[in-house]
Amino acid sequence: MSEQTKSAIERAKEYGIDVTLLESSLKLTVDQRVQRLQEWVLFQEEIRRAREKLYGKEIADEIEKLQKKWRRGRQFHRGTRSPTE
Repeated sequence: MSEQTKSAIERAKEYGIDVTLLESSLKLTVDQRVQRLQEWVLFQEEIRRAREKLYGKEIADEIEKLQKKWRRGRQFHRGTRSPTE
């Protein structure tokens, strides 16, 4: 690990960021990371189907819209998106 990378990791740790998830993810191969992503997508689709079955499509769609709105707000709050997006 280069000194520049090490110092960035150390700064992140000092700031209070838990880098263990990042470190464990970087130990995986690209194929393993893609597999995890595919599993996550399948899980989300299963959640969506269960929500539709429980509440009906119209209410499930409204819940999804609210979740997207909430996520956009969190991204802006964390500074990952500009106010114009």
